Amino acid sequence: MTQEIKLNLLNSLIQKLEEELNIHISQYEKAKFNSIDAPTRMESRYDSSGIEAAWLADGLSNKIEEKRTEILRLSNITLNTTPNKVTTGCIVEISKPGIDKNEYIFILPVAGGYLVKDNNYEVNTIKFNSPLGKCLINKTKGEIVSLDFLPEKEVTIVNIY
Repeated sequence: MTQEIKLNLLNSLIQKLEEELNIHISQYEKAKFNSIDAPTRMESRYDSSGIEAAWLADGLSNKIEEKRTEILRLSNITLNTTPNKVTTGCIVEISKPGIDKNEYIFILPVAGGYLVKDNNYEVNTIKFNSPLGKCLINKTKGEIVSLDFLPEKEVTIVNIY
């Protein structure tokens, strides 16, 4: 895997996050409008649509800030070109016993749980402080890593990019 492919995967992830950010902004604007536009007089004693819209807008504003922070952190990440051990910003190729196809994992400070694709690669993103990330950090190529939380119980680090 080349550095160019790694950058393409990172840019693809940032693009996904920007798309999600735009959706959240649109939803926030609608919720904000609905909270402001709600009738001042309740239609019944159970009518809480204005308050609920305000809560939704508040939650979405928090989500917008989180996405902006994630995008900023990923835009400023330093990708190691020749890693000797697994660190944040590395793509780790792992193999699981009994499974022929190797898996690629992009270890990042934020934005875990995404699948990003390049022509020949499908890469899952995880946070460095996730259970799997904690197990892989500082490991080296060829090392067997024990994982109590997966059915496979262990994986082998085939390569680090």
